[in-house]
Amino acid sequence: MLVVQILRAGDQRLWLAVGAAAGVGLLNKHSVVFLLAGLVAGLLLTDERRQFRTPWLWEGAAVAGLLFLPNVAWHASHDWPVFEMLESLSEEGGTEARILFVPSQLFVLSTLAIVWLPGVLWMLRDPTGRRWRSLALAYVVLVAVFTLTGGKPYYLAGAYPLLLAAGAVHWERRPAPHRRRRATAVAVVGAVLAIPLGLPVLPVDWARHHPIEDLEREFGAQLGWREVAEQVAALRPASGPVNVFTGDYGAAGAVDLWGPELGLPPPISGHNNDWIFGHEPAIDGAPVIVLGLGLPRDQSRFFENCVLKDRVGMPHGVNAEEAGAPFRSLKRYGSCRPVTLQRTDEGDEPPAQDA
Repeated sequence: MLVVQILRAGDQRLWLAVGAAAGVGLLNKHSVVFLLAGLVAGLLLTDERRQFRTPWLWEGAAVAGLLFLPNVAWHASHDWPVFEMLESLSEEGGTEARILFVPSQLFVLSTLAIVWLPGVLWMLRDPTGRRWRSLALAYVVLVAVFTLTGGKPYYLAGAYPLLLAAGAVHWERRPAPHRRRRATAVAVVGAVLAIPLGLPVLPVDWARHHPIEDLEREFGAQLGWREVAEQVAALRPASGPVNVFTGDYGAAGAVDLWGPELGLPPPISGHNNDWIFGHEPAIDGAPVIVLGLGLPRDQSRFFENCVLKDRVGMPHGVNAEEAGAPFRSLKRYGSCRPVTLQRTDEGDEPPAQDA
C-alpha cells in the first residue's frame, strides 16, 4: 500500500519505508524478491519509470539490501541452498504445475475472482484506474514468470489484497446498482464455500468423503501428524533410550512437536533445514526407529539389521505422501553404524558416511 500512496500522492520519500518493509519481508520469505521484481517490471513498462530518476527509490533499495545482507551472507557461506531449493521445487512441479498455474489463480480465492479480476482490467484499461497500471502489469509479469517456472499457486497470494481493493473500487463505480448487488452476492457465497480450504471449521473425517484434497493439495499435508508421532511412540522400547530417524522434514516436525509429551527424543534427519541447522546427536548404542526410508537400499545406507515393523496409517484417509511409509527398527540394540549426515535437497533421501 505504500507504493499505492507513492503513485497517488507522489510522496517519493515513502520509498524509504518501502525499502524497510521489503528488507524485513525478505528476511521472512525469499519469495518477496519475486514481488519486488514484478514491481520493477511494472514501473519500467509504464510512465512510472520516472520513479527510477529519484534518489529516494535507490535509497529505499539500499535500505532493503542492508537489512537483507546478513541473510545473503549466510547463504553465500552455505553454498546457496536457496537456489538448489528453487531448482528442486521447479522440478517437483513439472509440466503439470506450469499448465495449472493460471487456472489455479481462479481457485485460490474461489469466486472472489469476480472482484479481483475486474480490478486487474480496471487498472489496465479504465482511464480512472490507469494511474495504477504499473501494479497490474507487475501482477501479469509474475503470472508469466511463475507459469514458466512451475511456481506453486500460493506464490502470488501477496498480490491479491491490492487486486481485491482495485476490484472493489471498480464495482463501487459501476452505474448499475443491481450488478453490484449480484457481484456482492456471488463473492459472499464463494467466500463461504471456500472457508473449509483455509480454516479448520469442518470435522476432520469430512475430508475422507469429499474431494477437497483433490482440489487443494496442501490440505492433506495439514492432517494426521499427531497420529504419526503416536505411531512412532508405539514402537518405542519399553525401557531405555531410543533414536528416531526420519526421511523428511514433515515427519521430523511431527516428532519435534509432539515427541516430548510422548516420550520421544528430538528426531534425526538430514532433510532441508534439518541438515542446515543441525540436529541432536544420536544416543550411542540405543535402538533406532526409522520412518520414511522406503527401499531396502535406503536402509542399508544408514543401518544394519533393519526390519519392517509397521507402516504409517493416516486416520483420515488423506496425506497420501506419508500414508503407507514404512516404520523400521533394528533387530538388536547397538547395531546402528555411526552416521554423519550430509546435505539433502527437497525430495531426496539424506546420504550418509561412516563416521
